[in-house]
Amino acid sequence: MISLIIPTTSINQDYTNNIVKNIREIYPNETEVEIIVEINDNVNLGQNYNNAVNKAKGEKIILYFYPTN
Repeated sequence: MISLIIPTTSINQDYTNNIVKNIREIYPNETEVEIIVEINDNVNLGQNYNNAVNKAKGEKIILYFYPTN
């Protein structure tokens, strides 16, 4: 299984929901791709990543990052 880590804040919640929806359309089997969304406005990005990685069950972990303009 692959664990996909998506840290976010409440400001980006709609964008994150769309990402998860699109990923699930491509990879509907949750035993192949686990999506972990970590939403916390009170910590920095690194802590959000760490919190999500601690929850991961996959053999491989992929860290998603939001593109910047």
